[in-house]
Amino acid sequence: MNLLHVFSATLTLFMVIDVIGSLPMIFNIQSQTQVNPGKVSIYSGLVMILFLFFGSTIFSMFNIEPAHFAVAGSLLIIFFGIKMMFGLHFDYEKNQTSDPSSSFFPVAFPLIAGPGTLSTIMSLRSQIEYSELITSIIINCLIVFLVISSSDWIKQKLGQSGIVIVERVFGVILLSIGIKMFISNLIAVINYVL
Repeated sequence: MNLLHVFSATLTLFMVIDVIGSLPMIFNIQSQTQVNPGKVSIYSGLVMILFLFFGSTIFSMFNIEPAHFAVAGSLLIIFFGIKMMFGLHFDYEKNQTSDPSSSFFPVAFPLIAGPGTLSTIMSLRSQIEYSELITSIIINCLIVFLVISSSDWIKQKLGQSGIVIVERVFGVILLSIGIKMFISNLIAVINYVL
C-alpha cells in the first residue's frame, strides 16, 4: 500500500465531500430532525464502497470506459471547486433540507456520498489500488463522524464567517485537483480513441 496515494486520495475525497462546507446545511437539518453521526458515517461509507466495486459493472452495461467516466468526474470536481470558491448554492441543495428524514437521506446520501463524491471515487479508481481507496474512504467516514459529532462545538468556534473562509480555500485546491485529473484522463481517452 502506497501511503502517498492514500494521503492524496483522502485529501481529494475530503475536499469533494466537503463536510466542513456542508455544515450550514447539516445545522439546518439538525434543527428539523435527529442526525446520528454513526449512522451517517456507516451509510455513506457503504454507498461509496458499493459504488467502487459495482460502478464499473454498471458502466460496462452502457459500454463506458473508466477513462470516459474519469473525465466526466473531473469536470464535476472542477464544478464543485468553482461552486465552493464562489459560495454558490442551488435550489436542489436547499430542497434537500425541506423534508426531514433519517440519517441516510439527505445527509449520508446525497450530501456526503453524492454525485461528486461517487464520480471522484471512480476517477481515483483508475489511478490507485482498491485497498488504498477503501482506506481513504474509511478515513473520510471517520472524519465525517467526528465533524458531525462536534458540529455544535464547531459552530460556536468557527462561526459562519469561519466556515465560509474554509470553504473558499478548499474550493481553490479542489479546482486545481480537478484540472489535473481532467488533463491526465483526457490524454487517456484520446489514446483510447486513437
